Amino acid sequence: SAAELRRGRRQFKVGVAAMAALRSSAPASSSAVFALAMRNYRGKGHPQNRREAALLFHLAADQGHAQAQSNFTDWLLEEGNYAEATRYYRLAADQGHAQAQYNCGSCYYNGVGLAADQIEGARYYRLAADQGIPSAQFNVALCFSAGEGVPQSHIDAAHYHRLAVDLGHMEAQFNLANAYSQGMGVLQNHGEAVRYYRLAADQGDKAAQQNLGTGFASQPTRALIWHSTTSAYAMPGARDCCKISARLHATTAS
Repeated sequence: SAAELRRGRRQFKVGVAAMAALRSSAPASSSAVFALAMRNYRGKGHPQNRREAALLFHLAADQGHAQAQSNFTDWLLEEGNYAEATRYYRLAADQGHAQAQYNCGSCYYNGVGLAADQIEGARYYRLAADQGIPSAQFNVALCFSAGEGVPQSHIDAAHYHRLAVDLGHMEAQFNLANAYSQGMGVLQNHGEAVRYYRLAADQGDKAAQQNLGTGFASQPTRALIWHSTTSAYAMPGARDCCKISARLHATTAS
């Protein structure tokens, strides 16, 4: 509507003015700009203003703030600017931001915003996996199982599945059960297979429930599923692009 358009223009002007003020005054630290962006996004202390939050995230991102770089990608994804979103993911990932490493891996693996590159995708997934992101650990396991981006290794696949299992990842529980049932990368052990099928079944995995009921008569291999981890600061209505979700975190690292 015309009223919404006018309101959007006013919010944009306020955001531009805030950006100009910050740039013209003594340089604010990236952490201070990031904190102001979070206040605008959450509406704490003053009215919520997502447009100004986006502008401030952008400013903090260009100052090198890793979490701001990761957060700013949400607006880029909403605009369909996947190339820039991937660029900011990569900037954050190269600073050690675990969620950005995971999302950057998804971008490379699926060819979002750049040419698909399974080797780079697997590399970023492993970086995130080594920081404890369970979906990244699961994806690395799938890469090793299929030999995509890394040399095929059922032993390494089982290792990464187990890491994800220890963090409660349902699909990893199912796949590790399959590994024990079939002796793929681990010594065959039907008792362990039952244990992991039960863990997956208790989380609602239908295939695991079926396998327990049929004595493993059917053991489908879990298809490649690219998950994004969740966050207490997930933005409502965030754009999902090939299962890549930008998340808003309130970290304070500059």
